[in-house]
Amino acid sequence: MANSNLTAEQLELVKRMVNGIEIYALEEDSKIFVLDHIDSLEEALRQENMNYTEEQKEEMVSQIQKGLDEAYGEENVYYGSSELHVPVDGQIKTYHAQLAIHLVNNE
Repeated sequence: MANSNLTAEQLELVKRMVNGIEIYALEEDSKIFVLDHIDSLEEALRQENMNYTEEQKEEMVSQIQKGLDEAYGEENVYYGSSELHVPVDGQIKTYHAQLAIHLVNNE
């Protein structure tokens, strides 16, 4: 993250969110884990009374997505819409969430 305009506090929140998502995904017993990660980030920012700009929030969302891409593989992480189409068991399944992770270890 060469030209990040995030504060150390914001970067720490991003790390905690990625770790938290990974922990929740481990507990998932289905092949797909879904989450409204942008809403969760906004809630965490509110709870911690952390100031941010819209640009910083977008960068935090991007860093969360990048961290999950690295953890699960880009081909297994879906985001960018509130309706996600994920291939599962030879079918395309639709999920209404901001983020879906295909948990290949749960197959």
